[in-house]
Amino acid sequence: MKKLTEWLEDSIEQMEVVKGMLPSDNAGHIEALGRQKAYNEVIKKIKEQGDENESNI
Repeated sequence: MKKLTEWLEDSIEQMEVVKGMLPSDNAGHIEALGRQKAYNEVIKKIKEQGDENESNI
């Protein structure tokens, strides 16, 4: 899961670059924003599951 989390965090940073290059009404900007939100949700779920797994040990 660590590799996945790292990849998601790197992708979020890359989406920030894309958003900075495009106007806010551009489809690419909107897609990058949507992906950032989705990737952040996945990271949040991974961390929640990790916390649950640690408490079960």
